[in-house]
Amino acid sequence: TTRDVVEAAVDIGGFPGILLDTAGIREGEDVGEVEKIGVERSRLAAQDADIAVMLIDAKDGWTFKDEEVFRAIKGKGPSVLVVNKIDLTSDHQDIENIIPEDVRSEFESIIATSAESGEGVEE
Repeated sequence: TTRDVVEAAVDIGGFPGILLDTAGIREGEDVGEVEKIGVERSRLAAQDADIAVMLIDAKDGWTFKDEEVFRAIKGKGPSVLVVNKIDLTSDHQDIENIIPEDVRSEFESIIATSAESGEGVEE
């Protein structure tokens, strides 16, 4: 489980940037004190981000935890949704069957990928 914010410098098409990998943003009684610190760091990083990139698991579909993260980043600036493990779904690359319509419309871009096969990674 990621608790700290992990940074990596990148160059994307000639544009320098910094990627931040954060703890998942979630709430509830089952969140321990140490995890709450990680969640708060994630919220602060999301507020300062120029673009939020949310990553979900296609094989799990849209989950309650995904909804919590979505609510935390919604309206905070541009956002991209990356749907990974698309190769493991029966609806191969059919985002409409994985992501609710009202959620899809909130993202500037939705990218279906498979880290395993490399599909969609160049997008």
